[in-house]
Amino acid sequence: MDRNGELRRAAGALIDTLGDHLHTHRELASLLEKKKEALVAMDLPAIESTVDFERGLIDRIGEIEGRRIERTAEAGKLIGHPRPTAMRMRELIPYVEDDQAEELLEIRDSIRAVADRLERLNALARTLASHSIDHIRVFIAMARGQDPFAKDYTAKGAAPSGNGRSLYDRRV
Repeated sequence: MDRNGELRRAAGALIDTLGDHLHTHRELASLLEKKKEALVAMDLPAIESTVDFERGLIDRIGEIEGRRIERTAEAGKLIGHPRPTAMRMRELIPYVEDDQAEELLEIRDSIRAVADRLERLNALARTLASHSIDHIRVFIAMARGQDPFAKDYTAKGAAPSGNGRSLYDRRV
């Protein structure tokens, strides 16, 4: 096989791997949507289920990333890139045929869109998880007969130094 044929094959393998990456990241984004809904509903079984599935997807993304690095290095060596594993798509595009260049650009744009979506969902998930933890603390405090937002006062109006006071010991 000549150099152009080898590059076409290597670029095709890279495109396939990037397509797998894109598909798996889309799955992850959909799963994070479900996780967000579970966090809002405080549906603990659904949260556990999504977290378990999320771990599996992240493992799969790690495997795909390993393949992507191999495929990138292979294509990078064929074009004489000084650091083949660090080659970016825009550096490969001038060397491939138009149909593959279009596929690479389309995948790049799609991966960027999914990455933005994942970034927003992760930020929201952190906020929701933090709020869920706060709600759990409130529920635990109330189950103990405490108002987590009220301050304790002695009969003379001073704040006491001890813990364990009940709702009835609070002045509103």
